[in-house]
Amino acid sequence: MRMMKRTKTLRMRIKSSSAKPTHGTYRLVFNAAKDKEAISASLADDISDIYQDLRGGLVLMEKNPASPQDALWEWRFGFDSHWGHHATSALKTIHDIRHR
Repeated sequence: MRMMKRTKTLRMRIKSSSAKPTHGTYRLVFNAAKDKEAISASLADDISDIYQDLRGGLVLMEKNPASPQDALWEWRFGFDSHWGHHATSALKTIHDIRHR
């Protein structure tokens, strides 16, 4: 129940922050060595995807606190295959916004 409340609060914060056009979207090149054109990406989407992927591991830990290996595997796999890309893009974007 506690997790659901946090999720709802986070979604509301992300939704309100994405309404700011200067902070909500940014241009992204997935692979600078191959891709020629940048696409538009969303900081709110990045943060939401990271949270959803990390939340899966937290749910596993809540269900079985004596065995964190499943959660660690879930986080590592997600980092390598999905949320790691979002995390690095979001971090660079946040840095650029704070240090313009």
